[in-house]
Formats: sequence, structure tokens, C-alpha cells
Amino acid sequence: MPLLPRSTPAASGMSSRAVGALLDQLEARSVECHSLMVVHRGHVVVEGWWTPYSAERVHLLYSLTKSFTSVAVGLTIADGLLSLDDRVVDVLPDHVPADVSAQGRRITVHHLLSMTAGHDPDSLDEAWRLEPGDLVRGFLRVPFANAEGTRHTYDNSTTYILARMVERVTGRSLPEFLDERLFQPMGIEGAEWDRVASGAAFGFHGLHLTTEAVAAFGELLLRGGVWGDRQLVPREWLDLATSPQIETLPLPNWSENPDFLRGYGYQFWISRHGYHGRRLRSVLRGRTVPRTRHRPHRRRRPNRRPARPLLGLPPTGPGQPGQRSGRRTARGSPATTVLHPRTRLSAPVSLGARDDRRLR
Repeated sequence: MPLLPRSTPAASGMSSRAVGALLDQLEARSVECHSLMVVHRGHVVVEGWWTPYSAERVHLLYSLTKSFTSVAVGLTIADGLLSLDDRVVDVLPDHVPADVSAQGRRITVHHLLSMTAGHDPDSLDEAWRLEPGDLVRGFLRVPFANAEGTRHTYDNSTTYILARMVERVTGRSLPEFLDERLFQPMGIEGAEWDRVASGAAFGFHGLHLTTEAVAAFGELLLRGGVWGDRQLVPREWLDLATSPQIETLPLPNWSENPDFLRGYGYQFWISRHGYHGRRLRSVLRGRTVPRTRHRPHRRRRPNRRPARPLLGLPPTGPGQPGQRSGRRTARGSPATTVLHPRTRLSAPVSLGARDDRRLR
């Protein structure tokens, strides 16, 4: 059963020309997409997948996983099990090294959520090197470069620790907790999690969901945590998590992008038009929710794929990522969109009266 109702661009007041323009921009910028879903006014109006990906196939969400962990933290705070002022050393005392620094003792849930613990750069590699079997202990052993709460540094370890804190106070694993409180009530099935050697979910990475499940999550955020007639996530938490908590600075080795310079919330990047998860367009504060999945920002190798692969046709090659057979299937809901060479719509995205036209 679909998580979201379907409509057409025309019926929702969206021009099909905008869809073609988006695809042209993705191609021009060499963005290697795996799927695309546009939700407008609560309805899916455009959806498509690049072979070998499909509607039913779950996809690695990379660091968008962090935003789901943030929701889990918000739920435990709403339940009275955690607070923003709770310290790591108090919630996870068995993971604290004997020689923990004074600053390590002061690190709170707020510092972890906003990635302002004071490490620079990302502490993940060093923490794992110091303590291969206990990333929390390793995190507390890594020297701090800045005072807590003063500077944002993108730090994956912070989210891992938040996941362990959620598990400690709830008595449930992070996947179990989110399945019970978020996924099942929304009708999301088949979530998969990558895990460390101990069996714990990474928390900062490793969640796998379908495109529509991610779109539904974005719609949940736009609705202020309401799904159907239930308030699944407190609106107050979402307002806090998606508001700037600290200013952000350009990240090393990243392509210049103003949407990463608008501040950081609680495991959400603040952007010019709303907020998003790293490497994945997440949510606009308006009525439109675009969904794209792609690999990290990097230029594609020449001839890795045809310049303008066909859409809506079966693959003729082995159909593996990065091979020349990478063809795309896309559809405008409920009508079918078939995109031909040069990515011009030979069939309209919508058959609605206001938008029944071909793009030239």
C-alpha cells in the first residue's frame, strides 16, 4: 500500500516544464542520481528510478540516517528519559575512560546533537584507532581542539554516541525503537541498518529505506510530526532540531555549496530554503518536498554513462552502477513519463487540462 497518495503535476499546480528543467540541471551538473521523487501538497507528483534501482529497493541513506537518530533522541526527551543537559559520562558511565578530561566530562546531549563537542577534525577515525571496540570511550579520549559549544565540526562519532544513549535509556536498540515509534505507525516496512561488529547500529550512517519512505519522512517533518491523526514526533522537537543551533564553516574538500553555510541544527543542516540531510535533499519549509538520491558530491568520470540515457526503456547491458547500461525509468503519477534522448518529454508528465503539452 502506498505511503503517500498520487497526483499529477498539473493537478497540483506544478508545470511539467519544471520537471524537465530539473532533470536537465541534474545532467548538466553531473549528479549521479539513483532515484527522484517530488511531493507537492502531500501528493507524489513525479517519481523515477535509474537502473538498477527501483521503487521497492531500499537504498543506503548515508548521513541522512543522522536525522532519524535525531528524531529518536527527541522522542526520548519527550518521554522524560533524556534531556539536552544530560552528560555522556552520566548516561554511559561504563564507557568513560579513567583519565577522561574535564571537557569530556562536560559534553552533553546538546553538544552531541549540534556537533559542538570541540573535536576538530571529525574524531571518528582517531576514536576507532584508540578504542576499536568502544567508540564512546575512544571519542572521550580524543583531545579536544575547541571549547565545547563554540564551534561546529562535522563529527560522526557524536551521532553514534547519541544512538547508544537512546538505547541505554529506552532499553531498546535504535532500530527497534524507531520501528516501534516511527516506522510502524507510518506504515514503513523493510528498513535495514548497517551495524558495527558488536551488532549496534551506526546511527550516523547505514539506514536503508525506499525512496517513498524517505519522502514520507520528509512529509512527516513538514506536517510538524503528524501522521494521519497521530502526533508521532513532538512539533516542538522538530522546530528545535531544524533551527540553527550553531553557525557553520566551509567543510574541507567539499564542493562550494551555500546550503551548508546556513548553520546546523540537531543533526539537520539548515539551508537557504529549509533544511536537509547531508548528501540528500531532504525538506523545504514550503509545500514542495523534492527527493533525490545520489552519491557524494564529486564529478563523474568521462563516458561513465551515456550523456543522455533513455528513461522508461529496459536496460540492454549488465545494469550495474557505473556501467554504460545505466538507463533510467521515471514516471509522473499517475500518468507515465517516458524521457527520450536529449531529455525532452515526448509524453506529458500530466494529462491534466492545464498542463497537457509536450516539452520542445
